[in-house]
Amino acid sequence: MYPLFSESYSPVPQTRPNHRIAVTRGLPAIPDRGRDQLCVTTIHPTFQVQPGLLFRGRVNLFFKLIFATIVTAIYLKKNLMENIWFDNWESLIRTICLTTTGYIAMVLLLRVSGKRTLSKMNAFDFIVTIALGSSLASIALNKNIPLADGVTAIFLFIVFQFLLTFLAVRVKAIKTIVTSSPSLIFYKGNFLHRAMKRERITVEEIYSAAREKGIPTLAETDMIILETTGEITIIEKITARDKATFEDVEVGR
Repeated sequence: MYPLFSESYSPVPQTRPNHRIAVTRGLPAIPDRGRDQLCVTTIHPTFQVQPGLLFRGRVNLFFKLIFATIVTAIYLKKNLMENIWFDNWESLIRTICLTTTGYIAMVLLLRVSGKRTLSKMNAFDFIVTIALGSSLASIALNKNIPLADGVTAIFLFIVFQFLLTFLAVRVKAIKTIVTSSPSLIFYKGNFLHRAMKRERITVEEIYSAAREKGIPTLAETDMIILETTGEITIIEKITARDKATFEDVEVGR
């Protein structure tokens, strides 16, 4: 094994004092004013790493990783997982009281607002249902939200839903903005692919809806309608009536 640089000194005096000549493989002389002898520097073409040094480096890296893992685990246990099972009795009693009170308040508000509040006639009804559940969960678990703030949020969601449905029944423009029209996606044995692409419905999803309703084949099915709530309605036979239920269905072109 050779080091990267090795030096040997010759007692031959220099022709020029205070000058060092580096005899290398095709390299120019390197001046050095600190010696009066000829310095011969040999640069070996290859550099090899001793296996012992490489093994010790890997061992040191392994122990460093173990140490970092232990420190991280101690930090998580001390700061994040300290209260994972039980915090204190005050927090538990607070959760019980707020959950019970918030639930009672939401039931009373829903009872006053009527059955339409929790119906799923359109996408807005679905959003209100999710918002009410999220508000009740925030009241129960978030210590930074007082009971009055949570009940106020529930009350506002119910009021907004009541006002919007009240106006949608009486003003056609608001009804058009809030709700969409049902779409015809299948008619008398033929898939309406243009309407299916617009509504992002696949053939497999229609087959799945038919299987859920116990329909083995669509050969004798007259109409399949995508409702405003996202549900699929299958009408097997169309019968002549004065007022058909599919008069408001949007027919894809």
